[in-house]
Amino acid sequence: NTDPSNPGILSPATNCIADIDEATVLDTMATTSSGPFIFVIKELSGDTIAWDTTLVSADLQPYLGDTIAIEAIDTNGLNCTSYWDVRDLQPPVVLSCVNDTIPSTHPLDTASLPAVIAMDNCGGPLTLSYVDAPFGPDCNNPIPEFIGALVRSWTIEDQYGNQNTSCQQTFFIEKPSVDSVEFPADYFLDCSETSADTSITGVPTLAGFPISVGGFNTLTVSYDDIDTLQACGGHPLILRQWTVWDICENAIRQDTQQVVFLDTTPPTINCVDTITVETDTLVCTTDVTLPLPSVVDDCSGTSITVTTPGFGSSVSLNDVPKGTYVSTFTVTDSCGNASTCQTVVVVEDNETPVAVCDGLKILALPYPTGVITLDADAFDAGSSDNCSPIDFEVSRDGGVTYSPTVTFTCDDLFDTIMVRLRVFETVNPASENFCMNSVVLQDKLAPVFTTCPANTVVDCGTDLSDLSVFGEPVVIDNCNVTLTAGTVSSINSTCGTGTITRTWTAVDSSGNSAECTQVISVQNLTPYDGSTIVWPLDTNFFNLCTVPGAFHPDSLPAGYNYP
Repeated sequence: NTDPSNPGILSPATNCIADIDEATVLDTMATTSSGPFIFVIKELSGDTIAWDTTLVSADLQPYLGDTIAIEAIDTNGLNCTSYWDVRDLQPPVVLSCVNDTIPSTHPLDTASLPAVIAMDNCGGPLTLSYVDAPFGPDCNNPIPEFIGALVRSWTIEDQYGNQNTSCQQTFFIEKPSVDSVEFPADYFLDCSETSADTSITGVPTLAGFPISVGGFNTLTVSYDDIDTLQACGGHPLILRQWTVWDICENAIRQDTQQVVFLDTTPPTINCVDTITVETDTLVCTTDVTLPLPSVVDDCSGTSITVTTPGFGSSVSLNDVPKGTYVSTFTVTDSCGNASTCQTVVVVEDNETPVAVCDGLKILALPYPTGVITLDADAFDAGSSDNCSPIDFEVSRDGGVTYSPTVTFTCDDLFDTIMVRLRVFETVNPASENFCMNSVVLQDKLAPVFTTCPANTVVDCGTDLSDLSVFGEPVVIDNCNVTLTAGTVSSINSTCGTGTITRTWTAVDSSGNSAECTQVISVQNLTPYDGSTIVWPLDTNFFNLCTVPGAFHPDSLPAGYNYP
């Protein structure tokens, strides 16, 4: 095989591996070298595929159909080259070829029977084909438990035309019996279906397979719809009688299947998601009529119920307070299938509070500060809200800032103050209303003398040029006060006694007045008692004739005339 145009044939073995040694490539009759040898497997292009001493193993699957060169080299450097066509001449190997016993109804396709398993030494696709040789059906088969047999002969061929025909499967067919037949169970069809064909509702089976006509089967199947009744919703209920006849044994078995058209699909119900209603005027409730949901059902009549917690099962809800409620609708068809949906009912209070003010409020400024602070609710005259608790705030003089209180002082006297009352819902301050009050401040309180100088008595010799030494009054008023003083003197110019009356008058800006009076009594607190007077001595005149005036003190001697 030294001529590449006339190569030898090299067929790989298992796994497409070729073992190359001296016996494979060397002509022992022409070989003068005794080795050992190095064997080098090459492509014709010169690329090395594999090499080794004595024995070289190479996977030749990539080179199937190609020509390769094998060079043998001895220890002295002598060499020779031979050429080989790589071909797969090995037939596929059968790994599994199983016989089996099957029922007469068993499908005979390859997918339903034990598979033939084979492999090829060099891989690649395999082509499997078979020829069947049936025996039977034979009611008088010498082996009574079988009705016949099927012999399946296989041809397995690889991609290079190598064939294996060693696989032959035998399937022994069991003799059928009506006692082993499984009749179809009762079948429930949706009422929207229009057909009760046996391909839908089922047929009798044997060993899990439908009983069909032909092949190895010796059972025949027939049915008769013997009656039609009414199921729920007036839908049909078919009584289907099945008959199975064993040709070999002339045996019959029957069973009745119910094919029932039922509404098994719940109705479709769609509720209005949310409805919003307002409370009635001046009250915190309203009446609500629930919108009915839309309902679709395939083939049955329906009924609708509704429940709303706290309001029973009517679509008319009476005296519903402000709040959020969930009404659940349930639709049920005549076969008991039910669906639900919900509508949320929101009752809103969009009515603002009713603000009622006094209109005119007259206030008196108090002692001692002249400042009065009122809570906002002091201006309320019956404000209300239909639903919610209310609170109050006020502003004055057109201000835009509201507070819980308002303060008045003496500076507000003689003016009319406009006070705006804001009435708002406690839980929703944005819901508000307003009313106006006129406030008139008055000062009805007269000034008060907290100290008024006391009346006093002084000696007539007292210095009366500065009367303040006898005290000054102290006067207060809730706002402001003007104090004037007046003095009235009633002193005897001769002896310097008498009274001095001091009067103070306090008048506030509203004309309220008060007086305070002090009386200073000027008296002779040390009157003369005559104890230092030397009175004229007594004198006696005897037998004296006198003229008028003779006894006048001027006529008497000292000691006898004047004190």
